[in-house]
Amino acid sequence: MFQNYKLLTTILADKFPYILVDEYQDTAVETTDALINSLLSRQKPKVQLGFYGDSYQKIYDTGVGSLETFIQEEKITLVTKQENYRSSINVINLLNKVRTNIKQIIPDSAEK
Repeated sequence: MFQNYKLLTTILADKFPYILVDEYQDTAVETTDALINSLLSRQKPKVQLGFYGDSYQKIYDTGVGSLETFIQEEKITLVTKQENYRSSINVINLLNKVRTNIKQIIPDSAEK
C-alpha cells in the first residue's frame, strides 16, 4: 500500500511520528521493508522508527531475522544496549563466551 499510495506515508508520519517495533526479528520481511524503504525513506525528517529485539532470538522461519542489510546500506543506525539488567551474572558471562556480535556488561547496580 505504501508503494501504490504515497499519501499514506505522509498521513502515517503526521499521526504517528514515533513507531516502535518490538521483537523485530520475527516481523514479516514485507512489513520491515515497507517501514524502512517506503515510510522512512519518504518521511525521514517527520518519523522515527525504533526496532527492538535480537536477531539471535528469532523463533519463526518467516521473520526478517536481522536488519544488517539496512544497517550496511545506512538506511538505519544500529544502537546497542550493552547493560543486561534481566540476567544473572553467570548468564551474562556465558552469553559473552557464546556470542561474538555483542558484549554485554554487568550493570553497577547488579548484585554480585
